[in-house]
Amino acid sequence: MKVLVIEWLFQPKQKIGYVCRNYLLAKRFFKDINTYIPKEFIKSSNASDLTIETTFGSTITLFSAESGDSLRGMTFNYLICDEFAFFNNGEEFWNEVLFPTIKVKGEKDIFVSTPCGKNNIFHTMYLRGIDDTNVQYASLKKDIYQDGLVSKEEIEDIKNQIPPLAFKQEFMVEFLDSSLTFFQGFENCFTTYQYNTNQK
Repeated sequence: MKVLVIEWLFQPKQKIGYVCRNYLLAKRFFKDINTYIPKEFIKSSNASDLTIETTFGSTITLFSAESGDSLRGMTFNYLICDEFAFFNNGEEFWNEVLFPTIKVKGEKDIFVSTPCGKNNIFHTMYLRGIDDTNVQYASLKKDIYQDGLVSKEEIEDIKNQIPPLAFKQEFMVEFLDSSLTFFQGFENCFTTYQYNTNQK
């Protein structure tokens, strides 16, 4: 994502919104981008509002998903949502806050995350991307074996240290129903119940 952001910042007059799961991650990303871009190309850098403007007239502003209201009224050409599966009220947040920011000028939206079950907007977006009829969406899936930065020995060490379902979700990027619960498959034990106030 950093490479894409820098590429867009070197284009003329682009507005980039980058939404992190929390403020700490947003600050870290801001610091990294400031480090990677040579100083002569940075017109301004404001650590208070996490905004960088380049000499090309392009800007990136980083946000925390925890304070989503700060995004209202913004307009972006590019929007990246990092750790999207972990955004609170993800579907509502997307429909009411994030989508309006790219509705007018949006060229590309990117949702990055490890899975967190199937009952969230990230899983919905992923399914749209693998559906051939949704041509405006595309999904990419890369597991730890395709990483290239982690040796097979390191992967085996990780695999031996964490529960199998957690490894499948976090490192094999599989969308699972019960990855973080002891009671595997519990969601299949419920049925829809229509409550009748006239009956005991």
